[in-house]
Amino acid sequence: NVAASSRKISFSPAFLDQISDQELDLVLMHEVCHLALKHNHRRRDFSNKEVFDLAADIVTNSNLLKSFDMKLELLSLNGETLNHTAPSGKEGYEYSVEQLYRILSAENGRSYDAAGESDTEEGSSEDPDSETGFDDHSRWPEEEDSCAEREWQQYVGDICETILIRDPSNNRGTLPMFAMRMFKQLRDSRIDWRIILRNCLEEEISDYSFLPPDRRFSNSDFFFPGMNDLEETVKGVLFFIDTSGSMSDSQITTAFSEVKGAVEQFSGRLKGMLGFFDCAVIKPVPFESVESLMKIKPYGGGGTDFSIVFDYVRDHMKGEEIAQIIIMTDGEAPWPPESASGGIPVIWMINNERNDPPWGKVIRLPKDSTNQKYS
Repeated sequence: NVAASSRKISFSPAFLDQISDQELDLVLMHEVCHLALKHNHRRRDFSNKEVFDLAADIVTNSNLLKSFDMKLELLSLNGETLNHTAPSGKEGYEYSVEQLYRILSAENGRSYDAAGESDTEEGSSEDPDSETGFDDHSRWPEEEDSCAEREWQQYVGDICETILIRDPSNNRGTLPMFAMRMFKQLRDSRIDWRIILRNCLEEEISDYSFLPPDRRFSNSDFFFPGMNDLEETVKGVLFFIDTSGSMSDSQITTAFSEVKGAVEQFSGRLKGMLGFFDCAVIKPVPFESVESLMKIKPYGGGGTDFSIVFDYVRDHMKGEEIAQIIIMTDGEAPWPPESASGGIPVIWMINNERNDPPWGKVIRLPKDSTNQKYS
């Protein structure tokens, strides 16, 4: 009736018709808790999937009950309380799923039904969720999906960060701790962004102004507005910073510092957008000044997938005038085909010498050198 994978939670319509809104909340929390505790990934290491499923459900339900202040009525589905205790009667939250698996497996070689009663014969494969039949664990992966696993690690980390931020007892402000550290450690830019962005330069003439007045009439009794000099502006630059687990805090700080340096070198005449990515894309945010840039917070920590950057641009940025995509990364991921760029010029800013993008322009920024390389 309900099946959850790392990417999707599916419901049968008939099951939804049978439960209340409160019970639907319980089912959703049950499935999300499984994913947050990585039960879907940890399961593949165990031979007896039925016993593991039972152990995982007990741990999950007990943790939910604890969050409900032990109010059993909130752990009820179709009139029955979901199993939340080990065979000893202790609460499941006192155990890891591995510990509980060993306890269940060692109990005289017998398996347990969803009520926790040892009434099935050895080798039985009775559905551990037989009393409700709502939870199908067969969608959990048998093979490693490190990208999805790291995504969930990021989600849980972000949620914990948000809880801490909203806790009135702390004085941490509104930024993640890494962002706070990063802003304190920003360094000078080592890139000549006028060279890098020369294809994006546009010349604009400012409005007439009395500052300064037109010098051709300096001897006149009247002041006439003068025309300001031509100004070089840059528009439509889309920066993406790789915040995956392979990127260190220092490397992310360096990348952010370079974006800040680009804005400073154009004296506020660079209009662009900055986004972050690992296995998922954090929506790019527009900026026109150093002040607006510094309000953009980095997030990430999962695996790296370059394809999602171009998928995001294609699917979510239609109508945006994008002159250049600049991806700041260590290059530790498979390269997508050049066709993924959709014809938009791409610059890869690589922070090492070992990874070589097969297409696009490349900027090398050696760790211990102030001289950048272009190719």
